[in-house]
Amino acid sequence: GRTAACGGHLQIRAFAGSGAGTAVLYDDELHLKGSTETARLRRIPALIDSITKQVSEGYTNLPTMTGGTDVVGQLRGDQEYAAQLGSGYSLWSITATDGLQTAGVQWRKLTESGTAEAQAKGLALADLSGTNAEVLFVGIGNTTDSDAPPTAVVEAVKSFYRVICDRLAAKRCDVATDYTPIGG
Repeated sequence: GRTAACGGHLQIRAFAGSGAGTAVLYDDELHLKGSTETARLRRIPALIDSITKQVSEGYTNLPTMTGGTDVVGQLRGDQEYAAQLGSGYSLWSITATDGLQTAGVQWRKLTESGTAEAQAKGLALADLSGTNAEVLFVGIGNTTDSDAPPTAVVEAVKSFYRVICDRLAAKRCDVATDYTPIGG
């Protein structure tokens, strides 16, 4: 909704086991037509419905992506995307994930935040300094399988992503289990 209301470029990606294992579900400039602000604002629900439909269809038609997930690897895509858009844009990256990165990390064995933080400090990471980037990791600990991780693991995973946030040098970076859109 934020990009639809203000205008800008929207890209939605699905990802799997590597930074290269992505599929673009939506990628376009968003500019609402209308001679008044009220006229443009009235077009937002239809635009969001259209984007949601396209993303849903794309998601349904995705090939099976195997090999786990590389959540942190997606940040390189964010870095490249911000560089391609240029200084006239702000990057607002929301990564919806359970956070249980399987590329190089065995989360089910982690029960201490200190161990998770040490792993986060050792990973190669994108650099978002100098960009007007806001990064949000949401869904941390919310898995789709019946074998949900224990609270200690979820807290360790959150600690991992907090260290990643500290290292990114983004304008803002947050970690959350539940996503609350702006305005509630």
